[in-house]
Parts: sequence; C-alpha cells; structure tokens
Amino acid sequence: MGQQYRDAGAGQLARNSSITSLNLWGNSIGDAGAGQLAGNTSITSLDLGSNNIGVAGAQALGGSTSITSLDLSNNNIGDAGAQALGGSTSINSLDLSNNNIGDAGAQALARSTSITSLSLQNSGIGDAGARALAANTSIISLDLRGNNLSPAVLAALAAVRDRFQTLELDGEP
Repeated sequence: MGQQYRDAGAGQLARNSSITSLNLWGNSIGDAGAGQLAGNTSITSLDLGSNNIGVAGAQALGGSTSITSLDLSNNNIGDAGAQALGGSTSINSLDLSNNNIGDAGAQALARSTSITSLSLQNSGIGDAGARALAANTSIISLDLRGNNLSPAVLAALAAVRDRFQTLELDGEP
C-alpha cells in the first residue's frame, strides 16, 4: 500500500484549491507526487524535503507558475533537476541542500533572475559553481556550507559579502 497511498494522498492534496502552503517533508511522494502537486495553482510555498524526488519531479515543479518558495532538500534531483528549477520564473526561495547538483547545476541556477534566496549546503559544488552564483546579483541570501570550495574562492566570496543580506560559508563563526 505504501507508495500508492502516498501518490494518492499527493493527488488529493493537488486538487485542493484552498491550500497555499504545504509541508510534506519525509513522505516519499516521489516524482509522481511532485508532478501532481506542481499542477496546484494555489500552492505558493511547498516543502518536499526527503521525498525521493528526482529529475522528473524537479522538472514538473520548475514548470509551476505559482510556487514561490520550494524546499527540495535531501532528494536526488542532480544537475538536470537544478537546471529545470533554474529556469523557473516564479521561484524566489529555493533549498536544494543535500542534492548532488555539482557545478553544472549551480551554474544553471546562477542564470536565474527570480531566485533571491538559495541554500545549497552539501550539494557537491566546487569553485566554478560558487563563482557563478556569486556573480548573480539577484541572489541576496546564499548558503554554500559543506561544499568543496578552495580557500581562494572562499576569500573571494567573503570579499563581496556586503552584496548579500546573508552569506553562509564553511569556517565562519
């Protein structure tokens, strides 16, 4: 019954037009459930952390025109999922912590003009991805803790700290 119930539950919630904020953290709804929820035009804030969501789910959610705040931490979206989310014109707050998006995913997110708050803790980002993100002036809150950044890039990010409202890096108090 497990996954079928979860998919059915997500489908029921997707049809509810009065929900604007939804937290389904840790319910294993997968790509199918994420796709169903992406079609709900009343949801603006969605937390789907730890739900076994991959590229297909991220692509569906990236196509939503109503979601402005999205938490997909602890999933498996990879760089292709990050690329789909980076193309969203509605998402302004995005948490992709603990997803292996790497430099390619970070560079795709860096091209977004709608994302203002981005958390990418432990997401396999290196120097190239961090440099691309630092160059995006739309992003005012950035969390890059737990990534493999060189001391030179950490110093370069710290040097432009005043551009950010929040900048979180490794090795800071």
